[in-house]
Formats: sequence, structure tokens, C-alpha cells
Amino acid sequence: MQTITKQRVTSPATALETTYQSIRRNIITGVHPQGTKLPIRDLTKRYNVSAGTVRESLSRLVSESLVDAYDQKGFRVSPMSLQSLREITELRLLLEKEALRQSIQMGDERWESELVSALYLLRRIEGESDTWLQEHIVEWEERNGAFHAALIAACPSSWLKLMIGMLYRQWARYCYCAITSSKTPSQLNDEHVAIYEAALARDPGAAEHLLEAHIRDTADQLLSAGLLPE
Repeated sequence: MQTITKQRVTSPATALETTYQSIRRNIITGVHPQGTKLPIRDLTKRYNVSAGTVRESLSRLVSESLVDAYDQKGFRVSPMSLQSLREITELRLLLEKEALRQSIQMGDERWESELVSALYLLRRIEGESDTWLQEHIVEWEERNGAFHAALIAACPSSWLKLMIGMLYRQWARYCYCAITSSKTPSQLNDEHVAIYEAALARDPGAAEHLLEAHIRDTADQLLSAGLLPE
């Protein structure tokens, strides 16, 4: 009797999501540096997927302003600049502080428990070392994003949270440059814990103040480091 071996088949949707996440991660961490071209043929070999999957992934990243389309068919990593950082920082502060205030006012026990969980996962990385390990940085960025999303999760405005999410995806590239050149994991952990404690204490004024200091200090590190063009 012939034995039939089942092979795992990756669905097109799964391949697309995996490829999108991989390219996005490599843009944020600088594997694909700002301003560099992203040839479809090269990416199909690198990520072992079809040209259609690569093109759809890049189109999603264009919508997030992480990739620019040019000459109708070509793609390149969107450039970074000090002016863009300033604009992203001010917009993020404007929107995220308001969302945090509403979230603290509206949050219930489920919001509290999810915030506790998000901080716990983030601290598992931030509390492990006083220096950055390359293999931890990508995971840290994802958990950091999840923590900031948990802070504003109880905000009733879906549009406000959508726009903050778009800004955060841009911010992540700049944040990666800043943390690897300045702040230690333990320093970031202290800042995150302070914001968390103010949020759970239902003190929106203190939470907004701490959030602004946290975001603005990270931006200031890059603005003064001379790592980006004007």
C-alpha cells in the first residue's frame, strides 16, 4: 500500500503577509537602507516568493509611506530626513496624547489586563540586558508597538487609532536608529513603566506628560546626532 505524504502548502494570503512583514522589518532595521531601489527580481529571490507577491507587498508599503513608487513600475525605500522626523513627532504627540487621555477615561478591566500583559512582554526584552542585542531589536520594536497600542486601545475613535498606527510605522524607522545609538533597554523600561503606572492610576495629565517626554526625548536623540539629512 502506497503511503501518501502530505505536504504543507503555503496559501497566497499567508505568503503575502509573511513577505510584507519581512520587507517591512528589513526596512525598519536598515537592511534595506533609505533611498535604495527594491528590484522585483532581486526580492523574489531573496524572499523566495512570486513577483506578484512581492509587488503586492510593496504596494502595501507604499500606502504606509515606507516605500515610494517611481517610473510606474519601480520601487525604492522612502527617504528619511530631520524635517520628516519633526513632523511625525509633532503629529504623533498631538494625536497620541489625546487618544491616551480618552483611553484612560474609558478603559475598563479588560483594557487594564491587556495593558499589563503588553508591558510584561515588553519588559521581558528590556529587562534582560543593559545593551542591545541584534536578535532582540526586531522583537522589541514589535512589542513596543503593541504596548503603545495597548495604552490607547480603549479610545473610542477608530480613526484616531488608525492615524496613530500609520504614524507609528513611520516612527519605528527613526526609533530604531535612536535606540541603537543612545538609550539602553533599562532606560526605556523605566520610561515605559512610568507611563504604565500613570495610566493605571487614571491620571491622564501625568500619563500625557510622561508620554510626551518619552517620545520627544527619542526624537531629540536623532535630531542632535547628525545621522539624518535635513
